Amino acid sequence: MLKTLFLTFSFLMATNTMSDSAALLTVYPTGNSSYIVYGSTLEGVAGIDLTIAYDTPELQNPVVSQGALVAGAFMAVNTGKPGEVRAAIMRIDAISGSGQIVAIQFSSPAGSGDITSATAEMIDENSATLPVSIVIAKSVFCDNGDTVTIAAVQSAINMFLGIKAVEICVDTDYNGTVSIAEVQKVINGFLGL
Repeated sequence: MLKTLFLTFSFLMATNTMSDSAALLTVYPTGNSSYIVYGSTLEGVAGIDLTIAYDTPELQNPVVSQGALVAGAFMAVNTGKPGEVRAAIMRIDAISGSGQIVAIQFSSPAGSGDITSATAEMIDENSATLPVSIVIAKSVFCDNGDTVTIAAVQSAINMFLGIKAVEICVDTDYNGTVSIAEVQKVINGFLGL
């Protein structure tokens, strides 16, 4: 019990020390050779340059679609170089919030393969560079594991309350917000229901 409390406290301290000004992009696997790029805490973003490298020949023929967070933006995609997807997204009205940026669907004749690296650059309306971090997640669980932990429950509650940036591990409908129903799903996962 003491260990769980310590880990939860440590987790909360770590999340509270994150910079509020840096956007976070996370590449999540969603199953069947599909991935999404989810943006958290975007603020005043007018342009995104995204490059994702992937295993070849395990993953082939990427198809990229625009996510809800960048709906209406101009998006140019280059999938011509095997092993790489590049997307440029530009919007007149700045993008702010959290949600799905792009979805990528691959054909996978070998039945395996993964994203190997990802980079991103962002600019505001004045072409000034914005801080951004990008992470490749191993799963859609908040801690990249395969079970729901008490830390994930606390994290989901904090996302619902607006204390913590929204993450896809809880925002399962990719709309950039966390509902009480989504928190309940995390709690049920923790309880094994």
